[in-house]
Amino acid sequence: MALIIGDENGTQGMTKAIYDKIRDVMEPIDGASPEQLEDIRAGWKKLSHAIAHGVVSHIKSNMEIRKIKTIDRVSVQGDTGNADPGAHHHGVDIDAENNDLEFTETNYPAGQGHVE
Repeated sequence: MALIIGDENGTQGMTKAIYDKIRDVMEPIDGASPEQLEDIRAGWKKLSHAIAHGVVSHIKSNMEIRKIKTIDRVSVQGDTGNADPGAHHHGVDIDAENNDLEFTETNYPAGQGHVE
């Protein structure tokens, strides 16, 4: 899953999630007129976008990836060729006995480029 900041209108991404939670926690506002409430919500949208931008940008720049394991299958194909141009070649097709080989991901270089 990509980390999506969203937009200043609070309609998508992390901005929307933050804005929706602010509304859930802060509303209703006693004594606020509909016009005042719209102005307040506009401010919350800007605040939500600023928070989302800071959080997502910080995570993308500073995330460290550790202890992630992936499973894949290995197949080796080729031939028994050698340096002698007149030598006899045999085809080779080897399937690994363990088709669920485990690979460990690294944080090199410094986790950058691993997260979108």
